[in-house]
Amino acid sequence: MGASDSDIEALWEELVRLCNDQISTPPFARLLSQKFTWARAQQYSIQMAYYVQNRRDCWGYVQGSAPLEIKKIIWQHEEDELIGRKSEGKQDHMTLAVKEGEVFGLSAEAFERTARLEGGEVCFSAWIRLAQRPWLEAIAGSAILEMRNSGELIKG
Repeated sequence: MGASDSDIEALWEELVRLCNDQISTPPFARLLSQKFTWARAQQYSIQMAYYVQNRRDCWGYVQGSAPLEIKKIIWQHEEDELIGRKSEGKQDHMTLAVKEGEVFGLSAEAFERTARLEGGEVCFSAWIRLAQRPWLEAIAGSAILEMRNSGELIKG
């Protein structure tokens, strides 16, 4: 017996609500209220590139443990982000992250020589461990971060 369309819609709405609620927590409020100096914007840009890299690693683990049909869906999502679509003029997300950093005066070398912040390293490690769980747990853990980062789902 499968879930009804209304059950699936209710679950989706709850997940979207939870993602929006997380953005309202004190740590996110503190982050989003920060005044970005030039140096802080540079550091944020570099750390976000590490986040992008971690997402690619996590989705690789999730894909590896998933059934074939799910692997295909993940690959369709990841192909753009990991490789890009050069025939359509779309670049991979790491290349885009470095290009975004150029706006703040960063070179590609700055991304290579700047260490990950400890807090980020802890999160990246936790996300990798979650991505190595059985595939349903792993996909839920990675998918919720995609939702949380969606400008279409997060209000404001």
